[in-house]
Amino acid sequence: MNASEAQVVHAPAEEPMLKRAAGGLVGEAIGSIAVIALAIVGLVGILSTTMAAIATIVLGVSILLESGMFAGSAEML
Repeated sequence: MNASEAQVVHAPAEEPMLKRAAGGLVGEAIGSIAVIALAIVGLVGILSTTMAAIATIVLGVSILLESGMFAGSAEML
C-alpha cells in the first residue's frame, strides 16, 4: 500500500469579509454623497419635493445594500 499525503491550504476567512466590508463602505459613501447633493439642490429650490423623494430612495437603497452585505458575510463563517 502506498501512503499519500495531501496538503490543504486554507485562506483566512477574514479576507473575503474585509473585501465585502470595504466595498460596502464605498457604496455607503457614494450613497451618502448623493443624498447630500440632492438635499442641497432641493434646498436651493429646484424641484424641492422631487429631490426630497429621490434622496429618500437613494438613502433607503444605501441602507438596504449595507444590511444585505452583513447578512451575506455571516454565512461565510
